[in-house]
Amino acid sequence: MDNKPIGIFDSGIGGLTVLKELIKILPDEDFIYFGDTARVPYGGKSPELIREYSEEITSFFQKKNVKIVVDACFTSSSIALEHIRNKFKSLDIVGVTEYGARSASVVTENNNIGVIGTKTTIKSGAFQKVLQEINSKINVFSEPCPLFVPFIEEGFVEGDFITQIIHHYLDTFLDKNIDTLLLGCTHYPIIKKAIGKTFKDSFKIVDCGKETAIAVRNILSREKRLRKKSSGKKLTFYVSDDTESFVQNASLFLGQKIKTASLMFPWE
Repeated sequence: MDNKPIGIFDSGIGGLTVLKELIKILPDEDFIYFGDTARVPYGGKSPELIREYSEEITSFFQKKNVKIVVDACFTSSSIALEHIRNKFKSLDIVGVTEYGARSASVVTENNNIGVIGTKTTIKSGAFQKVLQEINSKINVFSEPCPLFVPFIEEGFVEGDFITQIIHHYLDTFLDKNIDTLLLGCTHYPIIKKAIGKTFKDSFKIVDCGKETAIAVRNILSREKRLRKKSSGKKLTFYVSDDTESFVQNASLFLGQKIKTASLMFPWE
């Protein structure tokens, strides 16, 4: 038994979709969430900066005495995961990229997997590397979708606008005969239903957040570090800029309203 909190971070607000899945699967746990809203997006940053930011945030969680860290940022998870694991060997650190890829490799029946994400995540080739390490016969077809995030954050999660953008990016997969689509960004589960509806559920959609939450539960269970059942979980939120906007927009991603978020600057 371990009553320490679980730490989870993202470059901004999107990681709340991963937290949402963690809360479902681990309802008795306490969570500390950090969104690096002052430096979002990570997608346009150099690998060196992404590793530096991720290290700073992990150091913050270490000071908060968390029992496990979830890197819910696909850009960070693709580029900085091994770096922070090497820097913080005493901490269990889980990344969304690896567990989403593992799930997709199990789900696919014809070994044709489509991957969508930010330009930096796709350029990193992280998903392709993990998938082909698991099964060299898997064919990975990747497509960056830079317009999804701003449209989702503006609330365009259904209707003609988002449907047109879904077609713009994902029609390229139609002649690839994919049977599995891997959502490689924390924002994308918000439009999972819209994607399924647009393509009439012609392929299975893998939500990396859900798979990561399952992995965290399995790790803590195996190590006998699950929290003792409590009367209620504690959720604590930190951001590096604009707490008001974060609080206002949190419900779209988390599925529930939050009352407050505190400012925290991991680089200090």
